[in-house]
Amino acid sequence: MNSLVRYQLIPLVILTTSGFLEGQQALSISTSSLPPASVGVSYSATLQATGGVPPYTWSLLSGTLPVGLSLDSSSGAITGVPAQTFATPGVVSPTSGATALTFEVRDSAGSAVTAALPISVALPLTITTTALPAGTQGFPYNACIYVSGGDTSTAGLSWNVQTGNLPPGISLNSGGTCPVLPGDQMIEVSGTPAQSGNFPFTLVVRDSDGRTAIEAYSLVINPTAASPAALSLTPSQLSFTAIEGSTASLAQSVAVSLTSGGSAGYSASVSQGGNWLSVSPSAGSTPATIIATVNVGTLGPGKYTGAIQISSAAAVNTPQAVSVTLTVTPPAPSITSVMSSASFAAGALAPGALVTIMGTALGPSTGVAVPSAVGAFGTTLAGVQALFNGTPAPLLYVSSTVVNAVVPFIESGQAIVAVQISYNGALSNTVSVPIAAAAPGLFTAASSGVGQGSILNQDYSVNSASNPAAAGSVVAVYGTGGGLFQPALADGTIAGSALSTLVLPVTATVNGAAATVVYSGSAPGLIAGVMQINVEIPAGTPSGNAPITISVGGVATQAGVTVAVR
Repeated sequence: MNSLVRYQLIPLVILTTSGFLEGQQALSISTSSLPPASVGVSYSATLQATGGVPPYTWSLLSGTLPVGLSLDSSSGAITGVPAQTFATPGVVSPTSGATALTFEVRDSAGSAVTAALPISVALPLTITTTALPAGTQGFPYNACIYVSGGDTSTAGLSWNVQTGNLPPGISLNSGGTCPVLPGDQMIEVSGTPAQSGNFPFTLVVRDSDGRTAIEAYSLVINPTAASPAALSLTPSQLSFTAIEGSTASLAQSVAVSLTSGGSAGYSASVSQGGNWLSVSPSAGSTPATIIATVNVGTLGPGKYTGAIQISSAAAVNTPQAVSVTLTVTPPAPSITSVMSSASFAAGALAPGALVTIMGTALGPSTGVAVPSAVGAFGTTLAGVQALFNGTPAPLLYVSSTVVNAVVPFIESGQAIVAVQISYNGALSNTVSVPIAAAAPGLFTAASSGVGQGSILNQDYSVNSASNPAAAGSVVAVYGTGGGLFQPALADGTIAGSALSTLVLPVTATVNGAAATVVYSGSAPGLIAGVMQINVEIPAGTPSGNAPITISVGGVATQAGVTVAVR
């Protein structure tokens, strides 16, 4: 329900005086309040003073008059056409901490006094309902009268019948069954009329500042018919469910008829809800079928409510409403591929392997990474879980299209692992991936699966073309997919200084020549599943980018990874 914020100033006690002639009345401001103003409506108010030595000079000591108003210094007249309210329409409470308007009057003898006076500016108060539907004696009646504008920030609107009378049995009631319309307030005219006839009356509404709006009505109450006709809507409630981002329109029908049968004109319109709801046709004759259509558009996940109002002058219960509920659900996650996070090759996975899962709607639209971990990486991140045979896996990064996870250390002899993504409770499709004892891959500097490997020289500096390793020195090569470790590593933990070695045998070649493997096992400081292979560069290896391959249990890493040798 809309209301407008007013600029409220609290009058202050006037204390400022100067010298007076003997017997002369003290100068004072006799104006205690200013009338309310409305946007776009000509405004005029005059500040009044008594005593002192006229003529008077008026000024505004502090604060700023509402846009469009000005003060005449000689007459004290405040005039103009207000151009805006003091706050955006729709804000319920008054502006906090607003600067007071402090006016000063000074007489010709130099005496001066001040006063703080409030001015309220709101949109014009307007009754937007100009006619009421007819009713029938002895049958329940309700109609809604809407009003816009005015100022309700301090108190609500007051409604009164100024002239004439409502039909016996009919009264004004706040709220009731009237649908809430954005920016409007309402009063309900309802009850069971006890007498037929034509009842003219004038309704006046007043806001908290004293603005008024008046509208004249003539409410016709028809005599009770032998077989009164009533609107019948089947169904009276509609429920739609759609997926976020869906471009397809969804439609359901409502049968409109009269309980007495026969034909009568009707109208149909959306009375509550946004532009996601429409109805057609907007008018016709009973019996008829109307179509309610919803379009998701840019709506996010959530539940939206609306209403369609059907009216017929021939029905004693007009208008009637059909409630509409639209539930928008996020799209289900969908996996398109599962690959090694090191080699980016699809195929078999090994226990503890770092993997990249690609797809759609896998997680939040903005990616979320684990910045650091103390002790262990969690298995839930931003509402996402990666499931391997139903077991949640440690997560490193999640987004709508990419999830980086670590395959749990599966020790059984199963040949296939079922991979799924769960996002906010919604499960993706299942992708079956072979599980092998080892499926090694090497990390690369460009995170592309080829080129310069993620390798440290013997002095722990990063190996590169500008910082090559000497033949005969030892380099640390990093990869994943080496399988189980001994002693066993727990899922998601950070490898410590107590080393675990790979269970399967490890060999290496550099530039096609066999190279000595000094160490093969866990990588201290990195998540369990990353393997560190310390390899001695064979003597006589030519300088340049030499191909390097690691084999675990006879399974070789991808081709195209190099180590820089000087």
